[in-house]
Amino acid sequence: MAQFVSLWNSGLMYSCCNKLLSVPFLRKHQIMFQNMNFGEDLEFCKDVMRTCARLVFSDQCFYHYTCHIRGSLSTRYREDLFELRRKEHCRFEQYFQELGCLDNCAEEYLSRRYIERLVGCVENECSPESEKPLRQRLEKIRQILNDSYTAPCASNAKLTSLRMKLLVFPIRRKWYRITLLSGYVMSVCRNRLPALFAWLKMNR
Repeated sequence: MAQFVSLWNSGLMYSCCNKLLSVPFLRKHQIMFQNMNFGEDLEFCKDVMRTCARLVFSDQCFYHYTCHIRGSLSTRYREDLFELRRKEHCRFEQYFQELGCLDNCAEEYLSRRYIERLVGCVENECSPESEKPLRQRLEKIRQILNDSYTAPCASNAKLTSLRMKLLVFPIRRKWYRITLLSGYVMSVCRNRLPALFAWLKMNR
């Protein structure tokens, strides 16, 4: 159980681009991508982990992945990003529960993961692609911070980096305007300093 949580906590399990999978295995267990335009890699990898009996790790590089391409689905503004992240969290929590792995360690990991992505939702609200006026952006921040999952997850998450601690500090205290301001800072960093933004994201 601890190894299962550790694998997900390592960040290696989310993407398909760092895995070599057996086609007969996928066909046998009828594992395929769901008809989704957000988070399909995660759902696919969850299905693989439900059924695979053995994993082999290699430090060889077989694939080069370019991050933060402008206009990609993972970087553009989405009106429904928070709702998508919330549903994703609920499914992930249920996934751990179904597999009998929802212990304290798993709950902390899921809480931290959710809060890290919630910070991304705050940045999303401040995207220059959004045409919403400031008042509506602030109202969305209120909705995010007042959501029933936010306070428990923020309290349970054991954040390691100083940057994440600073970003989550106003979220924990429901300081809406300061949270919105931090979103604008992140948005400027993403759009004007993409290399720095990518480094910060990888070291959160």
